[in-house]
This record gives sequence, structure tokens and C-alpha cells, in this order.
Amino acid sequence: MQNRFKNLRGIYTLFLALLTGGVSSAQTYRIVSDINDLADGDKVIIANTNNAKVMGGKRGNNNNRYAIDCTLNDNGTIDFTDGFSVFTISKSNSYYYFYDDNKGYLAATSNTKNELVTISSKSDYSKATITIADNIANITFKSGSNTQLRYNKTNKLFSCYSPDSPNIQIYKDFGAFSLSLKSVTINEHNN
Repeated sequence: MQNRFKNLRGIYTLFLALLTGGVSSAQTYRIVSDINDLADGDKVIIANTNNAKVMGGKRGNNNNRYAIDCTLNDNGTIDFTDGFSVFTISKSNSYYYFYDDNKGYLAATSNTKNELVTISSKSDYSKATITIADNIANITFKSGSNTQLRYNKTNKLFSCYSPDSPNIQIYKDFGAFSLSLKSVTINEHNN
């Protein structure tokens, strides 16, 4: 009986660790299909699902960003991988800002050349409008011919281009399902 109790106690300990977050799991991001699902403080990644790429950090020229390989799960999610850039959304009126923690805000400072830069503070260059239809996100930083955030399939990078470049999607950390347990008492009964 004593051995059976020890085994059960081990199973309960593992079960409690899973319920209380004692065992870590990968961070998963789900596609944003409705603009109303974006709010201040949301954590998002930017992807091009047709080519299985997620936006990474700034490239050496600082005018565009790396494209990192990703795995698209059957359930429409992407698991976080080192190298992905995670952006915090902030909203002001009808504009959105994408903040790359400790690096600054995504911005398009030119409307004549392809670029996607990071600047230290919010400005007219970092203001973006977003529309989402059929899971395709159109992120436009300001008026001009090359100010839509897109994926460059030839050079495998993310930057701002004209609307005829490959589309992008926004994936959001919708949070993990969690359970909270106050206390558990295990009593041994001798039969």
C-alpha cells in the first residue's frame, strides 16, 4: 500500500506541475483574422505563410528585416522560435504602432524607396493603418508608393513595398489556457 501511495503522489505532483505552469511549453501564436482582435499591449509576430517565414531582427543595412523560417501548424498556429521579432501593439485613434522591445518602433521614413527601419520614438513615420481581410493584413505606414509592409520572396526579407509584393499575416499571442489550484490534500486510507 505504501508503494502505491508513493506512485500516486508522484503522478499528482507531475499533474500539479502541469496545472500550475511548473513545466514550460512553447509560446504559440494564432492568426489574427479580425482587426477587432488587436488591442493595446498585444504581442504579435508578422509572417508570410505562403513562404513559411516570420519577421526577424534588423539586417545590417537597417533598411529591412530578416525572414526566419517557421513551421505552420495544422491548427493555424506558429510556435515561437528564437530569432522571431515580437512586437507590442499600441493604438492611438485609428493608428497602430509596432514596438520591438528595447529596439524601437517599426517605421517607413521614405515613400520612394523600399525600407523598413526602427526608430526610437513614436512619430508620423511609425503610424500605421491596418486592415485585415481573408487573414491577409495590410499594414501601411504612410501615404506613398512603397509604404506597405510586405515580404520580399526573392531576397527573403521583410520591408515596405508597393501593394503587388507578397502579402503578410499578423499572428497574436492569445495567451495560454491555464488552471489555478488553491490546494490539494491527499489522504492515505488503509483498506
